[in-house]
Amino acid sequence: MSSWFGNFDASNALGKLSEISSKVQKVSADVSSKVQKALPLDDELVKKLTLRTDDLLAEHDMIDAQETRKEAVRDYLSNLLPWETKDEARDILVEECREAMNKMAEEGQTFTSPFDLPEGEGRMFAEDSGMEEANEENKDKASKRLEKMGSLPQLLDEFDLDAHVGLIERLFKVDKELVRSHSQLESAGKSEQIFWKNYFFHCAFIRYEKGLSVEEIWTIQAEPSTDVETAAVDSTSRQTLDETESSVELTFEHDDDEAEIQSVLNEEDDDDDPMGPGHASSTMSATSEYDMVDSASVKMDDEELDELDAEIAKELAEMDDL
Repeated sequence: MSSWFGNFDASNALGKLSEISSKVQKVSADVSSKVQKALPLDDELVKKLTLRTDDLLAEHDMIDAQETRKEAVRDYLSNLLPWETKDEARDILVEECREAMNKMAEEGQTFTSPFDLPEGEGRMFAEDSGMEEANEENKDKASKRLEKMGSLPQLLDEFDLDAHVGLIERLFKVDKELVRSHSQLESAGKSEQIFWKNYFFHCAFIRYEKGLSVEEIWTIQAEPSTDVETAAVDSTSRQTLDETESSVELTFEHDDDEAEIQSVLNEEDDDDDPMGPGHASSTMSATSEYDMVDSASVKMDDEELDELDAEIAKELAEMDDL
């Protein structure tokens, strides 16, 4: 029995599904309006009759959200073929991975282990297909590979066939052996699901074994910040740092005239200080040697400094007269 993948066009199907959904919503709204006009019914009853209650609308929105998410995952998974990478440093491994994956697509045990068909499904391939299914030895080997890898990425562990449709379509265009093996399926349904889950598991193991990232294919990566956003953040951080550095400054200035005035004041304080000479001087010098001052409050121009010097000289002259 041929698989539905043979004549399936995902893009066309999604377009038709969206068109049908829009038509259903429009018809439902029209019916609701006509019923309200024709019969004296309350709004709640009309909503139930037209399947537009709050619960049903919420469920419809949830289904739409799930379909939107599936479509996003489908687009993401179709970006890279199983042997490809965006890591330029590992490009050398791509061809080796491709050869290994093409070779395994010829072997029936690739699609029949480590994950088994549900009980009662029988064989995956027809007996006269020439495809040899996995025996106990093959299954044991595949199980050890699964154990070696540890936990699988979510998109591979919780395998969704619909999400992989875009990637499968790309594979069919470049891997003729995979197309041939797929055409030998005994039936669709569950066997189709297991066929692809096993195939992609072995692809993941080859990536793991050869040195390519498994998560690069089956884990949705967060989008990096744009260059503009990064530059804006850097600019803001630098401006904040500059403002912090310039807000407070340590000053170590010793003006000769100010030192002379300090000396005179210290002598006068020593005469009145009951603790004895030199106490006030040592206390003041200890507390004023290093001053923390706001840089914005100590900015003076040359004219102000000249006026200060003149006042200091005048005070010195008056002290000499005394």
